[in-house]
Amino acid sequence: MLLLAAELRRRGCAQWIVARDPAIAERLRAAGCEAHSFRHPPPIPSGAVVHAHDGRALSWVLWRGAWRRGRATLVASRRVAFPPRRLTIWKYRRARRVLAVSGFIRRQLLAAGLEPERVETVPDGIDLETLPAAAPARARIRAALQLPESTPVAATLAAFTPEKNLPCLLEALARGPGDLHVLLAGEGPGLAELRRRARELRLESRLHVRADYPALAAMPLAAWVAAADFYVLPSRQEGLGSSLLVAMAYALPLMAARVGGIPELVEDGRNGVLLDPDDAPAWAAALTRLAAEPERARALGARGRRRVAEFTAARLAERTLAAYAAARAAAAPR
Repeated sequence: MLLLAAELRRRGCAQWIVARDPAIAERLRAAGCEAHSFRHPPPIPSGAVVHAHDGRALSWVLWRGAWRRGRATLVASRRVAFPPRRLTIWKYRRARRVLAVSGFIRRQLLAAGLEPERVETVPDGIDLETLPAAAPARARIRAALQLPESTPVAATLAAFTPEKNLPCLLEALARGPGDLHVLLAGEGPGLAELRRRARELRLESRLHVRADYPALAAMPLAAWVAAADFYVLPSRQEGLGSSLLVAMAYALPLMAARVGGIPELVEDGRNGVLLDPDDAPAWAAALTRLAAEPERARALGARGRRRVAEFTAARLAERTLAAYAAARAAAAPR
């Protein structure tokens, strides 16, 4: 949402953003956007598009009823990969358009009964211009972690939750190259269990969690990707796997699970490798092969870097504005 809001502001689109998280509201204000809390929303102008970016926001909009009586056109987004429930589909039918983050999510919605003309696929984007420069970010993080440039490093940006399947990554690390290190940049309730499993596998010295390095706290998450040689995403569920776009921007070869919308970003053998999310030996073999074949790894990364041009902030805004226009046309009197 932050990326879209910034790009729409750059294009001169008037926006009034309602955020339930005060930290997000502050970030939006810092970016020059007008942000309000759920408790004190602004009046909705007649003819506006109301875009609910997640399920809670959609419920809030429906509760307020501001979209009724033709005052506004309702648009909703869906990013999560679990199958929608009947009540969820009822809510989406109140919207003129539902923006699915991937073709996979769109197919889920259609299978659950939502009408095809109501659903548009609008994948996430990335602002290439605001990413930290690769060389200094890589040098600083590797120096802080005492990792020489020659040390092979894999990274992932993921919440420490069951669906991210990070224990499989630890199992692969234990079976893979003995000098390979892994960077985990994320947070969540599963961190203690990950640490326990790392101790059992004797991986403590090769596993680096962002939270353990307070001196690097000010560095953006993307900098941890810049410090790596490979990007791994072993999730069991992903609407799209948007963190892969960061790795593609840094020309990293990708290793990702063949689930959800991930295959829409990762082309097996072209810009990465697709694997069964629970096949730890296969993940270990893929890590071993990429570490042993630097030319192949560079070729995969280069193809990904070229493809990320399809997912810029500008493309995200263009697709979203086109969906807004279609929603307004659907709402117009016949």
